[in-house]
Amino acid sequence: MRFYGDSYVDINLRNPVQSWQERREYYAQVIRKGGFKVQVQPEEILIRGEYAFIRGTIELTPGSALGDSTRKELRYLEIAQRQQDGSWQVMWGMDGPVQEYTPSPK
Repeated sequence: MRFYGDSYVDINLRNPVQSWQERREYYAQVIRKGGFKVQVQPEEILIRGEYAFIRGTIELTPGSALGDSTRKELRYLEIAQRQQDGSWQVMWGMDGPVQEYTPSPK
């Protein structure tokens, strides 16, 4: 939670704007469900002035909370803002399942 500021926008949620406390409770709910392991791998960070764009992969290993035994692979994008003390806080984020795509030959 140290990477989150006073508010966070989770694009995937029906009510996307969360206070720090609401985000904490959201993660507590996810953890209480249990049954899976989360591995986050940042793959690229672009810094543009006071903002950073972070993209990467989230891997969920099988467990009861997933509802099936299939490993899930998601891609994520987060936007962070540099704070006055030089630290970064994530302010926006979204993720979604990896989709297979093979271009058709021309």
